[in-house]
Amino acid sequence: MIGQIKELLYDRRFSIAGAKKRLLEEKKNRKEELKLDWQKDSAAISALKETKKAIKEVLKILEKD
Repeated sequence: MIGQIKELLYDRRFSIAGAKKRLLEEKKNRKEELKLDWQKDSAAISALKETKKAIKEVLKILEKD
């Protein structure tokens, strides 16, 4: 986080207020990204489990050779 603050202040030449505002916006965006839509996520999880199962089956076939 300190590195990010230094980058905003020195490299990008943000003011302290501007850097603070930017960091708060990024924090807000991260929180929004963490909100989960369980119906969509459970479908994605199911798809990943099926893919994992298929990959394991392929590995078993390849190991036989």
